[in-house]
Amino acid sequence: MDGHLARMHLNDHCAGSPTSPTQPLWLPDLPDICLLAYGCSSAAVVVQSAQAPAANATALSEQNVHIHNVAIPPTVLRVNSSAEPAEAVSTVAWSSQGVESKLAAVTGSKLAVFSLEHYISAIVQQTPLVQPHPSQTPACQAQHTCPLVALSWTQEGDGLLSADAQGCIIMWRITRTTDDSQRLTQAWLGGGSTVIQPQTIIAAGASILSPSASACPGTKYVTIWWPEALLQGDTDPAASMQAAKDAGTLTVVAVAEQLRHPVGVVAAQWSPGSLQHGKCTAAVADMPWNTSPLLHTLLTQP
Repeated sequence: MDGHLARMHLNDHCAGSPTSPTQPLWLPDLPDICLLAYGCSSAAVVVQSAQAPAANATALSEQNVHIHNVAIPPTVLRVNSSAEPAEAVSTVAWSSQGVESKLAAVTGSKLAVFSLEHYISAIVQQTPLVQPHPSQTPACQAQHTCPLVALSWTQEGDGLLSADAQGCIIMWRITRTTDDSQRLTQAWLGGGSTVIQPQTIIAAGASILSPSASACPGTKYVTIWWPEALLQGDTDPAASMQAAKDAGTLTVVAVAEQLRHPVGVVAAQWSPGSLQHGKCTAAVADMPWNTSPLLHTLLTQP
């Protein structure tokens, strides 16, 4: 889906110019429909349902890509309250969880997560949506100490990896409080003396407890972050870990491992699946260039 084409249809619905790339989300119950989201200069995110190109279309054009004609208008998500400065939204990212999908957005050092279940359910069921609706305000928020530069959801949607301009890497998890509201809590922290440059290339793994990766564009090193859960004397570690995750009390430490490539790295992406620390050490040692067998990387030319 061409981002510029999508914005032609959406610009009228939000004050401010687009400030982030357009991100699509495909709905499993409606395979020919996707949601488009992009950030604006007014601390807002626009979300709109869109029709996929015709199967026989040879090129994207205004004629074969159009906004889905349902009773659901575009929705504007407000990252900041009216009392806060209207900073531009620099990044948006979907978690791939269908109707229960969440959308993360960044303004400066602030991270906001929206739960779009009401909006997506209205599109799937073709029912009108009363404005305003709960999806328009953040379900939970968090703050870095300096501007954020990258976001990546885990494949299971249980964690959100963020990186800031000082090289700090944080894996966030969404937990529910006693009043059934949501909050972002830190699952594990990376960076410090291990990373001295901003990690604008990040790739979250399958889940919070799966390895994640980060890199600075053009450098030859990728850092693999191996999360290790700290459990004290439990006879049933799996049950104890799940209970701690549900309660939001799981303590996790991330161990850093650096992999060297022969040339500069420009992108990274994990294959589907889950790894644990120590499971692929031997395999990595035998790989050319010392690359992880389940981490796909794009390299610049020598």
